[in-house]
Amino acid sequence: QPGAAPGLDWSHAFVHEHVVQEYIERPLLLDGLKFDLRLYAVVCDVAPLRVYLCREGLARFCTVPYEPPAAAGAGAPPPLPGTIGAVQGHLTNYSYQKDLPNFLYSNDPHGEGSSKRSLSSTLEHLAATHAQFSVGRFWDQAATIVQATLLASQSHLIGAYGALGFPVVSGG
Repeated sequence: QPGAAPGLDWSHAFVHEHVVQEYIERPLLLDGLKFDLRLYAVVCDVAPLRVYLCREGLARFCTVPYEPPAAAGAGAPPPLPGTIGAVQGHLTNYSYQKDLPNFLYSNDPHGEGSSKRSLSSTLEHLAATHAQFSVGRFWDQAATIVQATLLASQSHLIGAYGALGFPVVSGG
């Protein structure tokens, strides 16, 4: 809290945006590919909090099969662009993947086999190929993640509600 500790400079803490995430060493793979899920929620009101979680979204896939980072040690991040290593198998970001030669576009509305697919078809594929995966449990956990995220940022949302995207990456 600003002013709580004399001599500390808090000016940067409230000016810059930050991303906090943990690298997942053993990610859940689908057909050998790392992926992430993009969920969408509409915030109708923040006091009291009223949110609708959309039951459709996107799954973004890497363009090459996932390989664990080479002997960099536990918790090591994936190789960075310009370094040795298959970063294409680690970063699911569409703006990075779409320009790669292995990126697969599809006219199929569910994108089966493509690098960008519907959330619903991906959840069905996960349920069919991973016995421990439950679509119902996924939605319960997704609702909890969205609710906790919005409650934590509720004071910052006043007057700024609308559609929000939630990226979700699942560990194995």
